[in-house]
Amino acid sequence: MAGRSGESGCWQFMESTWNLFVQEVYGEWKPLDSYARERYVVTQMVQKWVDQGMNARQIALRWNAGGATQCSRGVNRYGVEYDSCAHVNKVLAYLHR
Repeated sequence: MAGRSGESGCWQFMESTWNLFVQEVYGEWKPLDSYARERYVVTQMVQKWVDQGMNARQIALRWNAGGATQCSRGVNRYGVEYDSCAHVNKVLAYLHR
């Protein structure tokens, strides 16, 4: 089921993000057609960022806001409100429970 901005899958990938990540992980494009593939891509990307020294806050922000280095809020081009600050706080609260 797609989200209101076109995101899909368990980890709510935008099509462009999936295309970038799956190419990086597999070296070629593969469809977002299974939980196992999606989970593998997520695991590989997060491990890469951990290996680069990113902390949980940075990874949550990277996941939610692309290459952003600080959180933001607003309305995207689809008219959907976003708040990457709130997202990061939810992720950190989940990790620390």
